[in-house]
Amino acid sequence: MNASIPAKPVVASRPRAYKRFVTSAFHTRFVHAALLSLFVSWDLAICLSPKYDILWSWLPLGPAGLRAILYFMSTIFVFILQVATVSVGRRTPTSPFQRVRQTLLSPSTFKTVFWYLLSAWWFTEVYIWLSSDMTWVTRENAASQAALNERPIYFRALFTLLALVQAGKHVYYGQAILHLPIAAPGSPQEKIVNTHTIPDTFSFFKSQARDVVLRSIVGSITATALCPFIYTAFFRSFLWRVHLGIAKIMYSIARSSARPSGIPPVGTFATTIWIGFCLSLTWELAALSLIAYFKKAPLKEAKPWTSSGKDPNGSLLNGLKAKRGIIKTFAFWELAIIAQSHPERRKLIFSDIDRPTGPVWSQMLQEALKVLEQIDDRIQPPQPAAPITQEPAPTLPKILKPPRESTKVKEQQNIVAQRASKDARARQRLVDIADEKLKQLGSHPDPFPVLDMPDTATLIGQAKNSFTTFFSSTPESRVNATVLGSPHSDAATIVDAIEAVTRMLIASLQEDNFGKAMAGVPQAVKQFTKTITLIEGLLSQQQDAADLTDVNIILRRLKAGLLELLAAFQMYLGDSALGIADLNAAKKASGQLAAEEEEQKRIQAAPSRKELLDLQDAPTPAVPEERRPDEGWRDWSRSKKTTTKLFPQYEENPRPRRQVSGGSRRQNGHVGRPREMEQVR
Repeated sequence: MNASIPAKPVVASRPRAYKRFVTSAFHTRFVHAALLSLFVSWDLAICLSPKYDILWSWLPLGPAGLRAILYFMSTIFVFILQVATVSVGRRTPTSPFQRVRQTLLSPSTFKTVFWYLLSAWWFTEVYIWLSSDMTWVTRENAASQAALNERPIYFRALFTLLALVQAGKHVYYGQAILHLPIAAPGSPQEKIVNTHTIPDTFSFFKSQARDVVLRSIVGSITATALCPFIYTAFFRSFLWRVHLGIAKIMYSIARSSARPSGIPPVGTFATTIWIGFCLSLTWELAALSLIAYFKKAPLKEAKPWTSSGKDPNGSLLNGLKAKRGIIKTFAFWELAIIAQSHPERRKLIFSDIDRPTGPVWSQMLQEALKVLEQIDDRIQPPQPAAPITQEPAPTLPKILKPPRESTKVKEQQNIVAQRASKDARARQRLVDIADEKLKQLGSHPDPFPVLDMPDTATLIGQAKNSFTTFFSSTPESRVNATVLGSPHSDAATIVDAIEAVTRMLIASLQEDNFGKAMAGVPQAVKQFTKTITLIEGLLSQQQDAADLTDVNIILRRLKAGLLELLAAFQMYLGDSALGIADLNAAKKASGQLAAEEEEQKRIQAAPSRKELLDLQDAPTPAVPEERRPDEGWRDWSRSKKTTTKLFPQYEENPRPRRQVSGGSRRQNGHVGRPREMEQVR
């Protein structure tokens, strides 16, 4: 008997991780930045080439191309550093001490120092190998004994110091940070505005060219000026012994080279600065080019990254739920772009409702609102749960005799009290003697008057203020860290989440065929209202805060988005889970309630139509004027009287009123058309 074998259930394949889309796009951008850096390395090879031939010094297929490839390896180390330490959002420390602690103790700082030292070592060895005067030993003539050449030793120390200076600049200026500037909301006529103002690559390099050149010059001059003193004082003897031990393996070194003598071979100051400037400029451009390409929008051939996947909605949802900041930031950026200008993807998201975890848009909405909930938790942390304490079991009362006082305890207490009183009397005696001596010193005439100097209390106060300022936080730093997040700002993710929720919900009125997105409108309105209220309360408490550009943009984005949601769903909010109190709170938070009150006051202050008609029918006062010979009192009574002098904008024959509801009636000889209820935006 053949037993029927049940068919295996078809298991849906997991969607492609959003991290793979980011990695694939970054690989392409890495190649573009590498090609640009290879061109810079070719220029570096031309600038540092020996001037023996004009043609071969720049031809890419000759020695110049080989030198360019060797110099290009030093920029590859910088690329590895950038990929390993890249982060999104500027730093938001609350105090200078916190910034120094986060910077110095961060693993990325140690990685930065290591990779720059490795890059400097590679560049130094290539430069020494290509230079004719950088050999290990020197000879005065063919018969003389070899002596250790200190010039390559000094150049190794110089470029090592230059690497440390460049690592400090890299960390201080945050050259591994993807700063995505956020844009303020547009005017009511221009509602859709890109959330990030990212210039094109050429414009970005043009805007940064001046700063890059200045930083390269400053770094080169600093290293060149400090290297002779640091090298001579700390490292000359040690590096000489190390190089001497290596040189003895290959050469016969004279005994006179056992110790360095004379001044270090600094060489031409201008030449040293020029070589350091070229290397520093190469490092700066390598770090800047990779960041410039990484900051581009998550688009491939004008389409979102996930459009090329088998399950684009699942991959995008995977990115929204990611823990790593750079993955989550680009996922929300892509969702905002889809919500703004890709209707086919919006329809695909709204129609994806058959997943085991629920409709895709409902999950995306929850992830977007979690970003705003994190702001609420930072401003108003949730109360910790009260610990559960067990009541002790009731016991029977016990009657005990009071303990007897020990005589030894009393004696010890008396001894301690006597000693304390003696110490107090001694201290008081010393204080009295010191006061008496100070009074005598103050009353003694000073034969040698001195200039007025600040007293000790003032100096101590100034030092104390300087010391406390280093550890204290400013109002703007506290507000930025609370609203934007810490240690790095999440402003880009917050703005993209607000824009995505607003645009997707408004688009659901026309594109959601199943009507599932409507259920999330009350929750979004409540969350927007709560976040606006908490941010405004925080700003009212920190009125001294000055630099709050990103916080103000986020607040304006929230108000604009809430106002658009209220206008779009005004007809449906009454039948939803949003109560009257919540609706009034939302109107107040968005500014709609204040605008309505101002409009009502303006309408009440304006004269009504009845008042205008009464003014028209009121008798005009008699104005004496000259009697014309061709006009009698009968002609004057038949003349036309108007009120245009009192009210220039008053219409004598007003236009017919429009009907509010259905039906038709004849007005002024025309049949009025019924006007349906319109959606007020």
